[in-house]
Amino acid sequence: MAGVVQRLVDGLADRLGRAVVVDDPDLRPLCTSRHFGDEDEQRIRSVLQRDSGFAATRHLLAQGVRRWTAPAPVPADPGLGMAARLAAPVRLHGCFLGLLLVIDADHSLTGAERALIGRTADDVAVHLYAERLAADGDRAVTERAVGDLLCGQRARRQEALAVLAAAAGRPPAEAPTAVTVVEVAAPAGGGGAVDAEDALRTALQHVGHRGGGACLSRVSAAGACLVETGPGVFAAALRKRAAALVRAVDELCGGGRASAGIGDDAAGLGEAWRAHRQALVAAEAARRVPGFGPAAVWSELGPYGTLLQLPEDAAAWEPPHPALRALAERDGGGRLAETLESFLDHAGSRPRTAEALHIHRTTLYYRLDRIAEITGLDLDDGGDRLALHLALRRARIATPRTDRA
Repeated sequence: MAGVVQRLVDGLADRLGRAVVVDDPDLRPLCTSRHFGDEDEQRIRSVLQRDSGFAATRHLLAQGVRRWTAPAPVPADPGLGMAARLAAPVRLHGCFLGLLLVIDADHSLTGAERALIGRTADDVAVHLYAERLAADGDRAVTERAVGDLLCGQRARRQEALAVLAAAAGRPPAEAPTAVTVVEVAAPAGGGGAVDAEDALRTALQHVGHRGGGACLSRVSAAGACLVETGPGVFAAALRKRAAALVRAVDELCGGGRASAGIGDDAAGLGEAWRAHRQALVAAEAARRVPGFGPAAVWSELGPYGTLLQLPEDAAAWEPPHPALRALAERDGGGRLAETLESFLDHAGSRPRTAEALHIHRTTLYYRLDRIAEITGLDLDDGGDRLALHLALRRARIATPRTDRA
């Protein structure tokens, strides 16, 4: 099949006297013609590296090429060394199969040549369609199995393990397993130039899996889940990679929409569902709690691991703690609230609190006395301290989750 597409590409290039390339659905070079002296830096780089690169892929996706139904120009990007191109979507029966690109730096392609490019893209689509159906079928089976593997029903998890075990090259069920979740919140103003699912798949392609074990993935418009198996899966490396995925998705989608979470290591694929639930909570913490983003690890959430599992509508009916409400009314600059939180974070240690706030102990004692006076609580009482600490933590995540995809 690739030979037929290559002949179509070479034939079009010879008729146009221009270099032609066909990218796959992930916008990676699939077939490339010879050059006619019209190549630019980006084309040379993609041919040599067999990868268009993240920046060029972002530029193409930002034009909305995956939604195009007819050939259209792609503007130049001098920063990428990328001249203007005419791009024809390779599409059949509603499936985006790739992109046929012809460099047109001086916009000199004629109407007849543009029509020829469009017809060739249609011919290429016919030959790629069958391959796409088979590939989509395999990917759909794997992603469905991954979804079942992570669900709460034991029977479905057992079926998924059987499916994955039967697939060639799938990891053994007892292999050490780590789960990472990348979530994408719905945009405030509707869809952007790059769909969330496209952004996630592109980010995974360019950041990708770098470990020595196997990686299963499941991607949708709401997020991606990576189930990685094998020795040497470390939280620090996972966090670094997850943060890179978040940055890539945000760069494609317009910023501030992605967050990631990593669950505890699981003792095999059969326990991946527990790590998945932890990863979901960690991703929520990364998005909603200052200091945890862009990627959070479940084992480091502390009390937020419990608080973020409370019913989502709890903040709507749960009144603020009366002590905090009284403090807010009398603490215009927020200095007392800051002091209280630091005091509780340091387990009631006055020396460590004063050091953390860079204030004299006398100043700290004065503020703690004021807090006790305003709230009517005893800061040396364990029960009062616990109630205040939970209330402060809860206040940080009290915003309703209206922006979750």
